[in-house]
Amino acid sequence: MFLLFWGVRFLASLLPSKLQAEGEIVLALLSLLFVPMMKEHLLSTDIELYKMLSWEKMDYLYHFFIIGYFFRRYPKFADFFKRDEVWGITALLYFYFMWSLMQGKGVYRPEMSDGMQISLLGVLTAWGIVHRLVTNSSSKVNQLLAYFGRESRSIYFMHFFFLFSIPTAGDYLRELRPRVGNLFSIEVLFSVLYGAWVIVLCLVVIRIIRKNTLLELICFGKKNNPKQGYDLSK
Repeated sequence: MFLLFWGVRFLASLLPSKLQAEGEIVLALLSLLFVPMMKEHLLSTDIELYKMLSWEKMDYLYHFFIIGYFFRRYPKFADFFKRDEVWGITALLYFYFMWSLMQGKGVYRPEMSDGMQISLLGVLTAWGIVHRLVTNSSSKVNQLLAYFGRESRSIYFMHFFFLFSIPTAGDYLRELRPRVGNLFSIEVLFSVLYGAWVIVLCLVVIRIIRKNTLLELICFGKKNNPKQGYDLSK
């Protein structure tokens, strides 16, 4: 992923300075087209290389990476999605697609671009919610959200060690489905509780690791600034 993106940045740097921003956007869009095309090529010619390169994850994650980069690099790009009318349309489309997916009605089908549209709309909707929370919340809430943001890469690194299955939950949902039908709300509740528990475990272990400078450097690549922490006792 990073090699492909480095290639985009490198080619853009070769352009005249006045054209670098537009060139970078065009090259990034071309790279977004390249990823699924390469996926199809590898699946049809060399499945072992496809698995070795983890191209399935590349196909799923690369567009999120590009969005995050452009939000950070070009403030006008992020400002466009901050507008209430743009975010409102994005959120309405996301919830409509989710309803369509769960009810089996409407225009959305999961096989449409492997669900890329609903994934992108979900990310933009969640980003808009967090932005509005930060803008309209108290300083303590902002500090907590900033703390989660600073630790997001550490959580991403650690969470694989705390993923576990809950067989009893699956049995419960299978028994409940004939009586209730659509379990979307219950599944969302289970997912939120499961995710919150994993994040709490990650944060506890991260704080322990950060007590040792060498271990912190090995696991996270740099020493954390203690002034940027968040006092959970507040």
